[in-house]
Order: sequence, then C-alpha cells, then structure tokens
Amino acid sequence: MATGKITANGSTDWYKVVETGTHIAVHGTFGGGSVAIEQLINGTAYPLLDAGTAIALTVADDSYYELRPGDAIRLATTGATTPAIDYSITGFDTKTSAGVA
Repeated sequence: MATGKITANGSTDWYKVVETGTHIAVHGTFGGGSVAIEQLINGTAYPLLDAGTAIALTVADDSYYELRPGDAIRLATTGATTPAIDYSITGFDTKTSAGVA
C-alpha cells in the first residue's frame, strides 16, 4: 500500500498494479482543486475513465477500481490552493512503485 500527502498541484509517482482490483482513498482539504486518476498507455498519461468520463475527485472519496496487473496509475492534482490531501492506494508492488518498468 502507498500512502502520502498531496500538498501542491502536480502528480504522485507512478504505481504499477500487481493485483486485480485497486482501492484508492483520498481525504482532506482539496483547496478548490481536483485529483485525477491517470493511467499510463504507451508512455503517455491519460485520465482513467468511468463510462467514458474522466475520474476527477473534488471531495473525499473511497473507491475500488477494477484495474489489472500491469496497469500503471498515479494521482494528478490541479487547480488547488493549498491542498492537504491524504491518500492511500492498494494493489501494487511496493518495490516497483517509484517506476513503471
């Protein structure tokens, strides 16, 4: 499991999924911004979609996503003024969390 705190606009490290299913929780002060869940496809970051709509969290959320081994995801925060968002992500290999190779 990865845990961390988002305190500025930008992206977390990439996390390579190794188990089917990933739980992502975000809680705290969003500072008027949003946290997108992004996936890596052919070296490019794209938003993770739910029924064709990009997932962008603007309030606390605690959800399960049907991701598969080999997927790489990260959280990307935009539009926030002084965010203080705690997050946790499960279902990935902690030894490869800093990279996606």
